[in-house]
Amino acid sequence: MGKIITIPKEIVKKGELVIIPKSEYEEFLRLRKQREWEEKDTDEAIRVFKEEKKKLLKIKSLADIDCFFNQQILPNNISILRCH
Repeated sequence: MGKIITIPKEIVKKGELVIIPKSEYEEFLRLRKQREWEEKDTDEAIRVFKEEKKKLLKIKSLADIDCFFNQQILPNNISILRCH
């Protein structure tokens, strides 16, 4: 007969217990971290898209389009518009 391991009741009270090899657990952690990063990156891309969409909706003439595409972006997302 194999070894018997006693699991303390305090651990099992928190929910179901799963035993997997350490390498699989480490892979799970790596994939979870990657997914969290991708979600954060996607959220940032959506935020930027919405901001740019608002700017484009404000364009009323061809001069506004030229002004929009000729703006300079400085550090800290400060933009300089060079419109005539």
